[in-house]
Amino acid sequence: MRMSNQYYCVGCGKMEEAEDAHLLFQTGFYRVIHSLGCCEPCSSVLQAKPQDPPPVHSSQPAT
Repeated sequence: MRMSNQYYCVGCGKMEEAEDAHLLFQTGFYRVIHSLGCCEPCSSVLQAKPQDPPPVHSSQPAT
């Protein structure tokens, strides 16, 4: 199988040209033909968002 010159952006769900990716992951998608990555606009949005705090788990049942 030949690798594609496109990647799938996990932020917006679009297929984009690999040379325009902000971040490419070292994994495959669609049977290892297309890379997974993140485009510049999605990367900017993700970096601008504050990180959510981790969930707090209580050992006591809810009332």
